[in-house]
Amino acid sequence: MTRRSRRQFLATAAATLAAAAAVPGRRTRAASGTKHSAEVLILGAGISGLYSARLLQDAGIDALVLEGSARVGGRCWTSRDVPGRPEFGAVQIGHGYARVRDQVRQLGVALSPPGANSFAETRLPGTAVSLGGQPVSKTSWPGIAASKLTAAEQKLNPLQIQGHYMRPHNPLQQFDDWQKPAAAQLDATSLRQFMAGKGASPEALRLLSLVEDIDESSALEWMRKDFIFRKDAAGGSFDLVRDGTSAITDAMAASLQRSVALNKVVRRIDTRADGVEVECADGTRHSSRFAICTIPFTVLRQIQVTGPLSVAQRDAIRELRYAQLMLVYLDPREAFWDLDGQPASLWTDGPIERVFHSYSASNPLGQLFVYINGAGVRRYAGMNDREIREFVLRELAKVRPSTKGRVTATHVHDWSRHPFSRGHASFYGAGQVGRFATALTEPAGAMYFSGEHCGRMFAGLEAACESAEHAVLGMLEKLS
Repeated sequence: MTRRSRRQFLATAAATLAAAAAVPGRRTRAASGTKHSAEVLILGAGISGLYSARLLQDAGIDALVLEGSARVGGRCWTSRDVPGRPEFGAVQIGHGYARVRDQVRQLGVALSPPGANSFAETRLPGTAVSLGGQPVSKTSWPGIAASKLTAAEQKLNPLQIQGHYMRPHNPLQQFDDWQKPAAAQLDATSLRQFMAGKGASPEALRLLSLVEDIDESSALEWMRKDFIFRKDAAGGSFDLVRDGTSAITDAMAASLQRSVALNKVVRRIDTRADGVEVECADGTRHSSRFAICTIPFTVLRQIQVTGPLSVAQRDAIRELRYAQLMLVYLDPREAFWDLDGQPASLWTDGPIERVFHSYSASNPLGQLFVYINGAGVRRYAGMNDREIREFVLRELAKVRPSTKGRVTATHVHDWSRHPFSRGHASFYGAGQVGRFATALTEPAGAMYFSGEHCGRMFAGLEAACESAEHAVLGMLEKLS
């Protein structure tokens, strides 16, 4: 979105909010003994739900946020009980995240520039490589895999192969180009099909399939997010939240006049044209004139939802996937990378997949996190956290002997097991943009959808807030 269109949008939003706030009796209606628990119910206390609540509060509308877990924040989750206080989910505040930055400014949350080794989507670290279970060595990447890769692929490290085949052919020029009919063919094409058509070798596709769902995700989905992140990076550097990303959502929740209701696990949602009723696992029932549902579809599909949902909305709830991700955090006791002469980060085609080196608030040597995603997460399904930590350390020592006795595994966070997300981030599979993207912006009776999976112009935290604005404005037009 251009600066001009952003200003125009905010002017429209301000006018709509002002009109809603001017409706007589708005503040007293929900508190005057009517049957409604609140005028608006918000399901989920991630950044999208909390931003919705703040917008409605500014308009003088009584809103109640129901959160299934014992904490607010959703995938804004700073692990304050883990050494180094790493982020389980959202990390960076993009240069162009106007909505998020506005919340940060209003709430007095401090940002800081990224450190030299901060992890980011737009920054590729130096990477040691191990293939076939062989220990890392000073042999170059081309020397390791030359017999199975094309000449062009041999000049790249594994993290660069995908961009090599995708980025030169990305036709997106504007933030909304991915929604236009011209992008339909890319929507129908999987990542594997697209890269194979551009000359990717079977070995390159094998390596990429270990760390990404190249058969499930569409080429358009990859190009959409790559365009967004690259465009944002071109505008300026991202920032980090000084006290952790959770500081944003904690401050948002604290600013609400009506406290978030925690441990409210939703079991049933009945949405009609004239209202919404919600039943929770603890037996409580809540009703409202409108609702905003930010629950990830991987969780929503386990909830009984009745009412006038369109076929596309029901299909989206049933089919839209979330990336599976397990993180294992490692605390280095010594700089083992100085011993073997390789970069601290590691890429493998084995069970530990990738290891990234990042900043640590408590260890001057930094912190490592093992990044296991997609089908690889299923390998650990029968293990408890202790067994996972021990397994990861053993596998790491096999391919990188210098780590033995010099690294401690401190924590496991498996997003696929988390009951209120069942995954790390939403993505469109092949053919799903055309089927679902528009449907997710439309209400189902008196219920609106919101969250990163409903974003149209952005990705990540900004998409979550963008979709919240869209839902709130649509609702306020009916209330005013």
